Amino acid sequence: MSTEWKNLPLYAHLMACLPAFVTETKTPGCPPARELNVKLLHQALNMSHEGVYKWLRAGRLKPENAEAIVDLAGRHAGNVALLAAAGLAPPKFEDFTDYFRRRSA
Repeated sequence: MSTEWKNLPLYAHLMACLPAFVTETKTPGCPPARELNVKLLHQALNMSHEGVYKWLRAGRLKPENAEAIVDLAGRHAGNVALLAAAGLAPPKFEDFTDYFRRRSA
């Protein structure tokens, strides 16, 4: 299964604004890696894991999905604390406009 989507800007942006949903993975013989925990994220957003993977593979979101992410990032106490410890504020809706899907004419 290809994981090229992990190299897309949306993935890095989600990891930066949702630190409470990033976990460290350990593979024998490899250094630890940090990655977005899609299971925790889809549960917190009350949506299917495939819905989250759809965003990640496309590198795009719908505005309502961005609203849900912004809401989660700002109301999840653990996420707010981790952002504050890093000197960051929760994301704003405008931080996601570059990732919106463009409607075809």
